[in-house]
Amino acid sequence: LRNINIMVTMLIGGLWHGAGWTFVLWGGLHGLFLLTNHAWRGLQKRVPISIGAFFCWLITMLAVVASWVPFRAESIKGAMQILGAMIGANGISLTVSLEGRLGSIESWLISHGMVFEGMFNNELFGEAKYFILALFSLILIATIFPNTQQVMNRFRPAFETYRNEILPLRYRWLEWRPTKAWGVLIGIIFLLSIVGLSKPSEFLYFQF
Repeated sequence: LRNINIMVTMLIGGLWHGAGWTFVLWGGLHGLFLLTNHAWRGLQKRVPISIGAFFCWLITMLAVVASWVPFRAESIKGAMQILGAMIGANGISLTVSLEGRLGSIESWLISHGMVFEGMFNNELFGEAKYFILALFSLILIATIFPNTQQVMNRFRPAFETYRNEILPLRYRWLEWRPTKAWGVLIGIIFLLSIVGLSKPSEFLYFQF
C-alpha cells in the first residue's frame, strides 16, 4: 500500500508541474527511484550489503540527470532522442581542437562514428578551454562543497528528519549560525543576486 501511495503521489506531482505525458513520465521516474531506494534499504536490513558511497552517489546523479530530460523536453519522442544522444546512440562528438592530436586511434574513432565539432564554443563561455574550466569548476562545487543540509545542520527543528543521516562538516565554521557574519554574507549574496538581474524573469510555473 505504501508503494502504491508513493507512485500515485509522484504521478500526481508530475501532473501538477504540467499537463503533459512528459511530466507524468518525470513523476513516474521519481516514484520508481523512491521505490528502488526503499527496496534497497529493506534488503540491507536483511542482508548487509555495501557497494560504496561513491557508487551510490554516481547512480543517484545519473538517475536525476536522466529524469530531468523529460521534464524539459517538448514530447516523449524528443525526450527519448535526447537520452539516446546522451549515451552516444547518435555517434560521439569531440571538440575540434583535438583533431589531429589523437595519433593512431583517430582513424579508428572516425570509422566508428566519432566526429570533431566546435561543440564547446558558445556565447556564454567562448573558447573550449574556458568551457572546460567552467565545467570542472562546477563539478568541484557540486561534489566537494557542502550541500544545503550540511550548511543548515545546526538549524532546528526543520531538519530533524535527517539527524544522523547527514555527515557533519569537517570545518564547522561553514555551518550556518544566527550571527552577524552570516547575516552580512547572506546580505552580500542577496545584493549581488539583485544586481545580477539583467531582465525580468517570469516565475517558472506561470507557463503551465
